[in-house]
Amino acid sequence: MIDITSTEVLELSGWLTYQRGANYYQDGLVKYINRYVGTDPNRTFVHATVEGSRIEDYEVHLTFSTQYGNYERGRCTCPAYADGQAMCKHMVAALLETIGRYTNNTTVWNKQNDSLTERGIFAQPSATDTAKQLNLASSFVDELMDYMASEEDEAGLFQSSKEPLYLQFELENIASRFAQRDSVELSMKAGTSRLYVVKDLAEFIDAWYEQEPLYFTQYYTYDPEQQIMAPEDAAVLEKLYPLVKSQQMYAENDFYRSSSSKKTIRIPDQFLTELLTLFEECDSVVLKHHKSEIPFKVVHNTFPESFLLSKEGDNFSLSIADNGFLAQPIGTAPYLYKDELIYKVSDSLRPTVLPLFHHLREQSSNRQLFDREHIEQLAGTVFPILEAHNLLQVDSGITSQIKRYDLAPVMYLNEQDGSLRADLEFHYGDETINPFTGGRQDSEQLLSRNMKKERQIMNLIEQANFHWNGSVLSLSGSQNLGRFFYRILPELEKRADVYKAPEVDEMYSSLPEEVPVSLDVDENYGWFEVRFPTDDLTDADIQQLFHSLKAKEDYHQLSNGKILSLEDDAWDNTRSLFEDLDLDGNDIQDGVMHLPKYRALQVDTSTGVKQSEAFQKLIETVKSPETLNETPPDKLQANLRDYQLRGFQWLRALSRHGFGGVLADEMGLGKTLQGLAYIVAGREERPDAHPFLVVAPASLIYNWEQEAKKFTPHLNIRVVAGSKQERNAIIEDLSGVDLIITSYSMIRRDVEQYKAYYFQGMLLDEAQSFKNHTSLTYKAIQGVRAETAFALTGTPVENRAEELWSLFSVVMPGLLYDRKTFKNLPQGMVQKKITPFVLRRTKKEVLKELPDKIQTVRYTELTKEQRQLYVGYLNEVQRQTKSQLQGEGFQANRMQILSNLTRLRQICCHPSLFMENYQGDSGKLEELRTFIQEAHANGQRMLIFSQFTSMLGLIAKVVEEENLTYFYLDGSTPSQERVQMATRFNEGEHDVFLISLKAGGTGLNLTGADTVVLYDLWWNPAVEQQAADRAHRIGQKKSVQVVKMIAQGTIEEKIQSLQEKKQDLFDTLIQSGEGNLTALSEDDIREILSI
Repeated sequence: MIDITSTEVLELSGWLTYQRGANYYQDGLVKYINRYVGTDPNRTFVHATVEGSRIEDYEVHLTFSTQYGNYERGRCTCPAYADGQAMCKHMVAALLETIGRYTNNTTVWNKQNDSLTERGIFAQPSATDTAKQLNLASSFVDELMDYMASEEDEAGLFQSSKEPLYLQFELENIASRFAQRDSVELSMKAGTSRLYVVKDLAEFIDAWYEQEPLYFTQYYTYDPEQQIMAPEDAAVLEKLYPLVKSQQMYAENDFYRSSSSKKTIRIPDQFLTELLTLFEECDSVVLKHHKSEIPFKVVHNTFPESFLLSKEGDNFSLSIADNGFLAQPIGTAPYLYKDELIYKVSDSLRPTVLPLFHHLREQSSNRQLFDREHIEQLAGTVFPILEAHNLLQVDSGITSQIKRYDLAPVMYLNEQDGSLRADLEFHYGDETINPFTGGRQDSEQLLSRNMKKERQIMNLIEQANFHWNGSVLSLSGSQNLGRFFYRILPELEKRADVYKAPEVDEMYSSLPEEVPVSLDVDENYGWFEVRFPTDDLTDADIQQLFHSLKAKEDYHQLSNGKILSLEDDAWDNTRSLFEDLDLDGNDIQDGVMHLPKYRALQVDTSTGVKQSEAFQKLIETVKSPETLNETPPDKLQANLRDYQLRGFQWLRALSRHGFGGVLADEMGLGKTLQGLAYIVAGREERPDAHPFLVVAPASLIYNWEQEAKKFTPHLNIRVVAGSKQERNAIIEDLSGVDLIITSYSMIRRDVEQYKAYYFQGMLLDEAQSFKNHTSLTYKAIQGVRAETAFALTGTPVENRAEELWSLFSVVMPGLLYDRKTFKNLPQGMVQKKITPFVLRRTKKEVLKELPDKIQTVRYTELTKEQRQLYVGYLNEVQRQTKSQLQGEGFQANRMQILSNLTRLRQICCHPSLFMENYQGDSGKLEELRTFIQEAHANGQRMLIFSQFTSMLGLIAKVVEEENLTYFYLDGSTPSQERVQMATRFNEGEHDVFLISLKAGGTGLNLTGADTVVLYDLWWNPAVEQQAADRAHRIGQKKSVQVVKMIAQGTIEEKIQSLQEKKQDLFDTLIQSGEGNLTALSEDDIREILSI
């Protein structure tokens, strides 16, 4: 727990320091912050990195009481703190960030629109109190002097009055009993005029961390108030402190003990490299070697040894060249020392050359014999790297034998007794290699083998589960064969020449595009019969297919022996039907399946399913509730719009069958009124039943009360709020009550009292309030019993599809299974299950009085110079991206790939967005100029969106050249100014509004415009829709023209296609919703770049 307020920070720091620290906080200069618990359970620590006014950053450490949460002490690595200032501006900034992140007190100083005095943080004393005024003046002058002194210090004009403290770090390799490589021990010396051995390293680091003095000898005492160490040395101690504390915890265990001496600490491997990197910046670091001390001065981009390749009979010898004293490692870190020099091994040599060096160093005479096969593998992988760095010497007799050919893999496939037999060969020139036997014709050639491509092919063979018995490579089993034919074979054919015998093609097949399914009702037994009549499958085949589909197997072997892919689209409906109806193997008899009646709603939208009349009648009741001819209650004091009437009828239709659901109408369409109509009808039908319950956010419960009094004044309503005693009094006596209204926060406290009732119905307003299934609110709602429950929310999915599960586990328990099962359900199946129980309408669908939104695409052509740049850059991006996807993969290169796509999009907009010297034109910008001229001539007023602010600047020049005036808005525009500009524009000022897509896509009412131009495309179509809706909203009197500008023949066309697919994907869950569609997959990237 942390409990501190900004007022307390002000009192601790003084006004001037607080002001400077608050400026740092407001400017976002707290670059990193982390809360943690150390070895002392009574203390909570916060570590922050704050950007300084110099080049370097400063580290801040804060300590709080775990029990009480109060601030105890802190420290900073800045000069002001080191010179004795109790609290510096960096500590203030870190404390304010701590308040914002780790406490419930989020009120911190805002320099733009707040006053410390007005908020009482720094209250002024009475003007009549002279003594207090003089005391205040004295404190202010003292702080001002400190402020000026620290400013001079940070400007380099003031030197610390403290005495410099010098540290010397000493490293030594120590032989290990457990590991092949030596470990590294660290010892230290410290002092001012001379250096003294640090006899207890942990004790010294503790004293430095706590800023407490430590006695060394009668001639020297470490005193942090009088001495200051270099920031580079302090950075090392920062890294050592947690290590020392950790090893102190386990000091009694010999396994964790770093050394028998308190003078040293053994550096674990995982810390070593980072620590050595820090040592590179320190002035005094030595490496002990025998009796000498090597200064830790590091040589980069040089490897201290070279290698020699020679022939020894039929084998090859690879050794470390004899260059005198052999380089030695420093523990397991990528550092070597030789001839009193320290070498840091470069990143390019670490994964290959460094392991080779360590291996040879550990061999007798520093050499290793290799046979031809294994030296050829090195020749294709390691040797090119060695040669690139001039690290390989090759005997002249071998040089002529080394041959470099392209790899040509060949695979032969044959059928044998229902199994697949394969033969694989790697061809290099006229040489043929069998990768399983290693056999090849006698040859003196030393091949440089393409091991990367060989491994890719061998990995595919391994993934297919081929079996090698010493002479034959074979594959059997329906799943293995199916995976090979439908997944792996296409990949092999991309990398090798594959020759198939005719019998192989007969081993796999597919069914017709559609598998007919029919549903009928057996009125005598009240169930549905599901049949699969097809000429291609026997009943036995269907029964076995069912088990394969239920087991989510990808392939199935028919009775005639052929392998069938169940991944084909033809099986989607069948698989979905099986999963929707939650059938098991016992439901199939002679190719016929039986299901309970209530499952009918789950197959309503299945395509290719024939339905009987009785089956359709049940579906129609829910799908078209108006067929019930139910009218609004007479006592409802409101006229329902048509869509509200349908919503009321839908609620009634579902509740008649004991179903719940989600009323997901867009905000502003009157979900409250529809809910009240539903409640009145229920009370008129069953006035003696337990009351209805409405649960809403605390901010809305009295809105519900007022709406109920307005539209349903005859209902007896109780709002459950106030103290515990007051709430209990209401809940305990509900006789004659029609409707209870309470909040989510109250129901968490009162859920036990509610368990005594079985409510006639429950309405959950803003139901996203319990979307987190682990929250207390969710658990409380689940504890309330009601005949039916309906969720009211305009955003049934805000971030993840899993939020749907939380909703439906309350309103329709069991519909979406348990949470673990739900997470694995395909999106299409989720949509099919929830569709009958979700009613979603948008303003566009139901408010016909809103003018039309006309969307068009305006295609543009790149200029000649622009086209040349685009094609050249596209080719390079395709080549680079293809290599990245085949190498480390999409996720490892995601940011680079997206950056390259952004460059291509910028070329489409205007190449000068990232090419400073580009002097040419942009075809799209010139087309926009033409459009602006046409639109202005027709009296249109325009919103022009771009995600690139620099592009908006270029557009602004075009607008000015056309003698038009404009407003401009981007992320730097203050909120108040945004509103003012929107108001002025709507009142007719200026003809054009230039807007950054991210900054102005939401939260603005710009109905003064009738034309929206989307100059460049965004990945997420919802972002563009929101931008267009700045003009197309309630209050708009004109039709709105939305124009997308797309550069023809570029990736912008691909993005447009991708947008449509992404929107379709979300619509499979919520038919008229908004969703987060920004994530790009590897398949998306391949489609956009055509690779």
